Amino acid sequence: MIAAYFWWDSARRASLADEQGQTSETDSAGSSAGAGNGGGGSVSAARTRPDSEGPDHSQTGNQSPGTAVNSPEGSTVTSSSNNAASTASNGQSGDGEGEQGSNNSPAASTTCKKGVGYNDAKYTEKLDICWGYNWASSGEIKQGAMYVPMLWEEKSLEGWSDNAKKAIEAGATHILGFNEPDLAEQAHMSPSKAAELWKSEIESFSSSAKLVSPAVTNGVKAEDGSPMGVPWLHEFISACDGCTIDAVALHWYDSAENTDYFTAYLTEAQAKLMKPIWLTEFMGTGTPEAQKKFLEFAVPWLEDQDWIERYAAFGCFKDNEIANFIASDDGSLNELGQAYSGAK
Repeated sequence: MIAAYFWWDSARRASLADEQGQTSETDSAGSSAGAGNGGGGSVSAARTRPDSEGPDHSQTGNQSPGTAVNSPEGSTVTSSSNNAASTASNGQSGDGEGEQGSNNSPAASTTCKKGVGYNDAKYTEKLDICWGYNWASSGEIKQGAMYVPMLWEEKSLEGWSDNAKKAIEAGATHILGFNEPDLAEQAHMSPSKAAELWKSEIESFSSSAKLVSPAVTNGVKAEDGSPMGVPWLHEFISACDGCTIDAVALHWYDSAENTDYFTAYLTEAQAKLMKPIWLTEFMGTGTPEAQKKFLEFAVPWLEDQDWIERYAAFGCFKDNEIANFIASDDGSLNELGQAYSGAK
């Protein structure tokens, strides 16, 4: 039976828009999702997006459920894309104040895989990572790690080209495509529209960096029948004739107990897409202890797969409803953050 697939992104957009003094659209639908095939139980709490309001990145307010779509059989998935729409559409980074437009850290070792998505660069300081991104085209990151720019969506074009060039000059070896274009609450583009934007804004960087595909959810099909996840990527690759796509970006969210689904989903995706994978968002949902066990399983497995080029767990925050690696404003790691940082 196909389980309900719930996304909670309107509150996250509202949170960032409030910070920027903008008006954000909100939507409401759905409630809790049923148990996944790992027996993880229901997921009923709305997930809010990390924002840049102060050092603690509190996400406790503005909760509202999002749009229900279909997921792989027997699974219950919650996406946690860190939508940088409001900041990125203004040509700003999603990290903390005073960090905009700075890509001054050297490239990391090509053999390192572990990274993180973040909003505040100081929260990367004590994590053992070699790369990161902030859902925008400019920003800082800890010394010794590689900052990777992203073109979040069509509205993020202001400053994009210059910022991407600066990031490459500073050591970025890759560029990330659009954030969850298969999801209405995120970049939201058809595969053909995304292919057009890729050709006009990203393809030209193929001579100076490797290009990573748009990052898609682990959905299958939206309520309106449009493709999601790997099927969306298939259509994008077909539509993007002559495009350079060096790797594909995927997201994965489900119960922390669904480790079989985690490994099967990625293995099957690689077999279908036949390209290296960047897992740019992932997290098992559940208690911090369950999440710790999930990461202690997931990280060694990701390290062992030679077709996984990079991965970035979702959790480089202090007060987020899905996962938190940060214990205090100085970036000290809590037990979950230590588990991710130390896992090999």
